[in-house]
Amino acid sequence: MGHKVEWENDMEMRFGDDVAAGLFSVRCDVLTKLHQGTHSKDAFTNNMHELAYHISCTDGTEMHVTIMAIIGTPGEFVASCDRERHIVAGTAVPANSPSGGGKRAIPDRACVNEHILVGAEESSSFGSGLRESWEISQSIRAADGRRLASFNPYFQVLMPSRFYDDSMPDGVGRSIDLCYEVEANGDRTRSDVCDEATAQGTIMDMLYTDVRSPFDGAGRFVDINSNNVSNKDGPRVWYTDPFGHNGRPEPFPGSVRQFIASIDNDRGFRISGPTIGRDRDYGGSGVHAPN
Repeated sequence: MGHKVEWENDMEMRFGDDVAAGLFSVRCDVLTKLHQGTHSKDAFTNNMHELAYHISCTDGTEMHVTIMAIIGTPGEFVASCDRERHIVAGTAVPANSPSGGGKRAIPDRACVNEHILVGAEESSSFGSGLRESWEISQSIRAADGRRLASFNPYFQVLMPSRFYDDSMPDGVGRSIDLCYEVEANGDRTRSDVCDEATAQGTIMDMLYTDVRSPFDGAGRFVDINSNNVSNKDGPRVWYTDPFGHNGRPEPFPGSVRQFIASIDNDRGFRISGPTIGRDRDYGGSGVHAPN
């Protein structure tokens, strides 16, 4: 549950230099899977999530890696509507979790109060108040610390079924409940999303698991971003620890096999991937949280 798969074949990569963009073309096939549950309290404190990442490009860039990605700081996350606001949600799970690059940007009660529960002259903005972005910054490294490869896909989720609410016993606020909530000053959700789901408020107390709820976390896509390989003189097969570090050419107890092309793809200008999956509909008949 919570494993998100995305793919794209023959995608055109983007160049950070206009001259390079006019001279070169790089196309890639990509398949990626991240454990990204957006229905429970787990992600509030757990920053370790399994990632499988496969990419193969016409310029020779290629990697096939499976790791335990470390996304941000254990025990906390950043508010999706204000990345400067770090929210300590509890004790890290597991307690010995290391810190890593990137961040888990998750909506909290302040985000929904500001962007979802609004006055009579406003419209609720779910894109601002109820959106997640799990932003990975990961490297594969040799035992001597040398970087062999790096990549930083961002896994985006629209309309998740939960947000962080520290007034709740488990810290979990249910997005569907916002359709019924009215603040003392009259602020409430003002959107066709809730009107349609609740039949103009005539369907009361819908559960977050209801197939009619629009907050199922099925609206998702991935920003592929950068893919760097610095393995010109190295073997194509490396064995690392579960975090992608301590890489060696030979397997060792507990090691994971990784494949990295024997190239250096630094060409003096930036190449990055597009957004994939935005045009796919994962919210078909019967789809509902938890997922």
